[in-house]
Amino acid sequence: METMYTPSPIERLPIEILRHIFNLFVIIDNSPWWLTLVNRHWRAVALDSCILWTKIAIQDDDFFTELWRTPNCESVYSIGALTVCCNGPQLKDALSRAGRAPVKLYVALYDPFDSDLWALSAKSCYDLRIESASMSGNLQGTDSLISKLFTVSSLANMKCLTLHHSQTMSPLLSRRLDECAVKLRRLEIWVDFWGGAPRVDEGLPSRVENLVLTGPGSFNIVSWTHLVSLEVMATTWPDCGTPMIELTQLKRLKIRGNPRHLHHLRLPVLHSLILVEKSSNCAHMRETCIPTICLPKLYTLETVTQHVKWINALEMPSLHNLEIITFQKVRTESNPGILKLSAPQVNRVKVDVAIPEEFGSETLATMASVQHLRFESCGPAGPWENILEMLFADRVLPCPHLRSLEFGTSRRHDSALDDRIREIIRIAKTSSRFPLEYIDVDWDDAGVIRYA
Repeated sequence: METMYTPSPIERLPIEILRHIFNLFVIIDNSPWWLTLVNRHWRAVALDSCILWTKIAIQDDDFFTELWRTPNCESVYSIGALTVCCNGPQLKDALSRAGRAPVKLYVALYDPFDSDLWALSAKSCYDLRIESASMSGNLQGTDSLISKLFTVSSLANMKCLTLHHSQTMSPLLSRRLDECAVKLRRLEIWVDFWGGAPRVDEGLPSRVENLVLTGPGSFNIVSWTHLVSLEVMATTWPDCGTPMIELTQLKRLKIRGNPRHLHHLRLPVLHSLILVEKSSNCAHMRETCIPTICLPKLYTLETVTQHVKWINALEMPSLHNLEIITFQKVRTESNPGILKLSAPQVNRVKVDVAIPEEFGSETLATMASVQHLRFESCGPAGPWENILEMLFADRVLPCPHLRSLEFGTSRRHDSALDDRIREIIRIAKTSSRFPLEYIDVDWDDAGVIRYA
């Protein structure tokens, strides 16, 4: 006896509603693909929904979940919401389903390029609208594929381009970006140690606002005058040979280098600075006097450094957030210097100082405005008892606005210290001298306890 097929309640929903459901799943970044396997009706809606095809990967591997087959019986693979194309027919099918929807393109080819395997007609790329592109791997010999993707398609809405290898920026691509990618704002490029950075046409430096430099080579950013964000973490920058550079619009800077070279940069509107110190053997390391640097708009400073002397040379009238980690566990100078901030508005401070002499009562005296203070180390940089003594022993408190105090590194519970903290909290509640609300302690054997 033949069984009649009965549509499920889901299948009775109008296609417009189902398509809207799929779109919502993509927008909130969930994986919609497993839903397409519920029944044939949902599957048909997914295949016809452009927004599900806006993340396309071009790569060698196909060890992913097979979802369905193209009209030419080519398998289609997926990682979540990312459609994986491993040959030309798969890519053609994915591009046709994406239609004119903005596409995020990921190219990662490592095997020797097979032009027959990746045969793709220019017609297949006419409707392609590239929103962002990431290119990595061994792209030698892929000119035929790359040229079709980037010369026939529209780059008018491209906002982000990532090049993980210096050879990925061909003269053709550079010229095409310069002419058509009028909305390109973020560029991440690999700077090769021997070959330098890929060539870019004149229009890009005046257009790009967010520049990320990877790779061990050097790069001249003098002409990149419109940068708002700059990240250089794979190589040391700036160095002794860096010319004086004025970046009048730069608000975010993340670098790995010698802080004594910061005077090569003029940063009048810098808002956030992240600096991981990389020592050098240049003449600046032997200078005892560090030049004063004014960062009038700096709001956040995060640093991993060997010493704090260079921080004392910074004038930061707008600083609110400060995070300092020192990794020089053994004192190498007779006078390592004590941290003294020129930041009258600092509000939140996180400290992990390895040398006791670098942080003391003189430091707290320069933090009168601080409201939130956290110590990551309870080792030689200052046991918790010493910190409490410096903060609360005197009648005149060094940090009269302190609202919270945290000790973040574990230590076994100590009843005497526990009693001392409870006494401080009790006094704070009954006194108008300071607005302390709580002290958090991370005990090794008791976990985090909030004294409030």
